[in-house]
Amino acid sequence: MLWWVLMTGWHWGVQGELALKGIHSTPHPASKEMRYRRPADPSLGALVRMFVVNEGKQRVDLHPSQGFLFRGRTGQALVDSGEWTWFDTPSLHAEDAYSLPPGGLVVLEWNGARSDWGPNTQVALDATLLSGEKIHIGDPALTPSPVSFRAITFLGHGEDPRPHEMALHLQNDSDQTYTLSGLRLWTPSENASSHIFEPTLRVGLDPLSSTDRILAPGQIWSQKLEMGSLELGYAIVEAQFSSQGEDEVDSIMAKIRVRREMFDISGGWVSSELDGKSTLTYEPFLQTLRGMHLNTAHIGEIRGYTDHPELYARYPLKRFHKLEDTQRYGAWDKLKEVHAVEFLGEPQYGGGRPVPPMEVHRALLPYRNSRLATTVTHSEERIWRFYAGLSDFPHYDAYRVVAPAADSWSAYDRWEGERIRWGAPLETIGTMTRSIRDLYRPVSIGYWSQGAHNDWSSRRRPRSSPTPDELRMQAWQAMANRITSLYWFNLSLESLLAFPDLMEPIAEVNRMALILSPWMLEGVDSYHRRVSEVDQPQWDFNAIQTHDTLLLFVINLAYTVDPVHQVFQFTDRRETFVFPHLGAMKPDWQMWRLTREGMEKCQPQWQEKTIRWEDQVRVEGVYVLSADPKLASILQDRRNALESVEQAMGFDLQEPDAAYQHLSRWLKTRVP
Repeated sequence: MLWWVLMTGWHWGVQGELALKGIHSTPHPASKEMRYRRPADPSLGALVRMFVVNEGKQRVDLHPSQGFLFRGRTGQALVDSGEWTWFDTPSLHAEDAYSLPPGGLVVLEWNGARSDWGPNTQVALDATLLSGEKIHIGDPALTPSPVSFRAITFLGHGEDPRPHEMALHLQNDSDQTYTLSGLRLWTPSENASSHIFEPTLRVGLDPLSSTDRILAPGQIWSQKLEMGSLELGYAIVEAQFSSQGEDEVDSIMAKIRVRREMFDISGGWVSSELDGKSTLTYEPFLQTLRGMHLNTAHIGEIRGYTDHPELYARYPLKRFHKLEDTQRYGAWDKLKEVHAVEFLGEPQYGGGRPVPPMEVHRALLPYRNSRLATTVTHSEERIWRFYAGLSDFPHYDAYRVVAPAADSWSAYDRWEGERIRWGAPLETIGTMTRSIRDLYRPVSIGYWSQGAHNDWSSRRRPRSSPTPDELRMQAWQAMANRITSLYWFNLSLESLLAFPDLMEPIAEVNRMALILSPWMLEGVDSYHRRVSEVDQPQWDFNAIQTHDTLLLFVINLAYTVDPVHQVFQFTDRRETFVFPHLGAMKPDWQMWRLTREGMEKCQPQWQEKTIRWEDQVRVEGVYVLSADPKLASILQDRRNALESVEQAMGFDLQEPDAAYQHLSRWLKTRVP
């Protein structure tokens, strides 16, 4: 079991009862589906966070550079030797001795580079007092806990940037039944930059009945809990649980940044130059972005746009940039204009020289005591485990046709022996989404999806951006595996004009994503199954669950290669789809299919352990199943609101190329 409590006695006149209260250890995943020119290192480490508390009555003064030792060595020594990729302990920040007050808790973080610091290994943990005396805290093993955090998301109300609710999902991987007995938050004891935490909020579980608190064997438990207004910054979530019929209480802990989760949709680098000014100063282009439901872009300050209050208020795009002035961007009235901090590019590549993870960690430290969430763009599944844990809101980019890629496309034996160089299996987007999601649990993730881009080489095939179906497939593979923000690469004016047939598909995906966003944010990925026939993939089945709703996804994998046009081809397929009973689903729940054109009522067949229905799917089938009798009206109201925005911005649903024609007319008639 991962969760240990180890005590020490008296040391040098100090009642130093240091206890290891818990360990959150995430084994590094490695996909067997991805193909590379060089094989991945098979030695897998783990991302580890140890939680040490002072259970004594006096402060414990720790040595400034050797406060905590791991197998007798400092974190810096382990990074220097290549055994760890990065670490964070108080000694990294302390110039002088530092103290752990009574009841105070400190988090020791590191990312092991290989298996000698991976799952099931043992770690001798010692503390060094200011006097030089060492306290042996224990020798815990990095072994699995029966109960773990699968997802934690903080949700809000109205315009308040502070969250008020927590969506909590616990997974019971054992064959025992447990009961959730307590839940509390630990927050920084002095200020936002403090590395010392104290228990500040016990979450009331009274609204939950005794039945609602049961963690069934092999199941994912999901609830949304009212928290009151929470401050932004780092916190530790502690869940306490006990086995039925036993008095002993165990606890699990996770460190996470408290931030209000929003489903943001970015257009990437949308600002380019036209007539000596940013394209974001031109209202027709802003109308196009707004009509496609984009609310975020990779921008900082844009003259004529962000400093133009009236224009920015009509067509706001959240900033997704370095945002160095943390006081300004972290102000309560400014936070609504910020998505996250992003300035490191793709550190795995670093412009030709990979940026060491420890260097990335140090670059992000100035944001630690701010209200701003940090991001890192991961690029290559083979090695992104070395960068695990560095950011608050990780995301990755991977594109499956024409674009540059880390994996070897000709190495995939996917289409009955036919190998191609212009594309990769589109379902590997789902593979990579699951990989990075599992690497970072319980935090949320985002994805850069392949959009319209005018600057990719077309040497591999005539068309240098995805077709509408290729675009939809990549986006839905990420959505079905639960992302909470979607970034398109790259919706500049030049890109949209180069591939106007992608404008409506992107708007469709965005519209459907925003209709589903309340459940995407609150939910957790709870099911994935690939259906194959004669070793050929046919369907991907995925589910995202909340406490009272399920999103079910069916994705068509039986697409083929068109050798003449060098594109992937999709055809409509009718099939009977079968899912197991998941979450709290019951036969009296309503089920609707959400389509690009509207909504369709489904009449599934309920059996003892499964639910099944027949339908026709070309690329994606998206279904909402809920106990809420108002489900249909909720879905329709959300769709109507989004369609109203589209129509107001020139996206006529009866005339798919209306927005493109609007842009074209504007470009022809503008006065330089």
